[in-house]
Parts: sequence; C-alpha cells; structure tokens
Amino acid sequence: MPETNKTKGTAWEELRKPFPKEVISKMPRGGVMLDYVGHAAITDRLNAAVGPENWSLEPLSFNEDGTPVITTRKEMAVMWAKLTILGATKVCVGTAPVSKFEVEKELIGDALRNGAMRFGVALDLWSKSELESHITPPTDEHPSEPSRQVDDEPITKLSLDLVRQAMRASGVTGPEAVKFTDFIIGKPAPTTENDAQELLKALETKND
Repeated sequence: MPETNKTKGTAWEELRKPFPKEVISKMPRGGVMLDYVGHAAITDRLNAAVGPENWSLEPLSFNEDGTPVITTRKEMAVMWAKLTILGATKVCVGTAPVSKFEVEKELIGDALRNGAMRFGVALDLWSKSELESHITPPTDEHPSEPSRQVDDEPITKLSLDLVRQAMRASGVTGPEAVKFTDFIIGKPAPTTENDAQELLKALETKND
C-alpha cells in the first residue's frame, strides 16, 4: 500500500476499532433509538485504515446514460452497490425515502455504511441495531398474536430485479444461474421474498 507498510491484517483490525462516542449519533427505528455512525466518519475510517486509493464504492448496475440504477419500493429508493477494500469486494445496498432531499447522496452514504459494516466497520453498532429493530413492543389488543412474517410473501418485481442485477455482477448468468438458484433455494427460480434474501446473501458470499 502506498505511504504505509500496513499489512492487510493490521488494516482489518483498524477498520474494526470502536468509534469514539462523539461521532456516534442516534436515529429512531422500530420504536427505539439506535446508534449509528455517519458516512463522513466511515469515509475517514476507510481513508485512515487503508488509504483513499485502496477502496472504492461502485453501483452494481448503470443506466444507459451512465447514472446508477435506482429502483423504488413503495416510498423507498434503493441502490445496490459493491464496496471494494484492498481487493476484497462486498455487495451492499443503500435505501432512503424517495422524498428525501438529494436522495442520490443519501443512497450513496447508506450504501457505504452498509458495505463498510460487512468489513467490520461499526459492526458492534450494527449488531445492536439489528437486535433492537426486531423487538416488537407488546400491545393490549392482541398480546399473544405473533408478528406478521413477510419472508414467505410472493417475490416482488423489485426483489427479482435486484437478484438478477446481483447475479450479473457476480458473473452468474444463463444455465449457471438456474443451477446456482436451484442449489441455494431448492428450486430453479425464486418465488418468495425469502428466496430473494437467501440468493442475495449467497451471491455476497460468492464474491468474498
């Protein structure tokens, strides 16, 4: 690495270091306040750990005019991307309300946070957030009613498109895509939202 003699092992350790309290912010989610680190602090951590020339964030796919492909799901904008650090690549995703001012910047920042987490950046905060966001406060009306599961809902066009984009980015196409899909979810094509999630996770692992 230019300007430093750090080994990859040392770089990964630096990426995983806890953030100081002064850069940790709060945001509401699922009825609780969660800790998170902003994209500026994430960028600073990446630059300090590996150097600005040794990492990059790129959209998974582009429109004909060269702009990133951004899809919408109800009121949310979605952009799939890939974060590469020292030659290792992780698939990531950025989401933001479509009404958000400068939503493109929001998507880039969210994708960066999501991708960096997969390399261990602020992973302790993400782990806590994921646990807390699954907590469903009990209600008086139906105290014993289980929360509705959406994983087995029919796959949406958005999720199907995202799976196809991720497959193309991973080089899984044609007959190989059918074999890959059947191997992962036990059927030649995804039919539920859960299928889509399993395939996206498997494609991420394939890119490791």
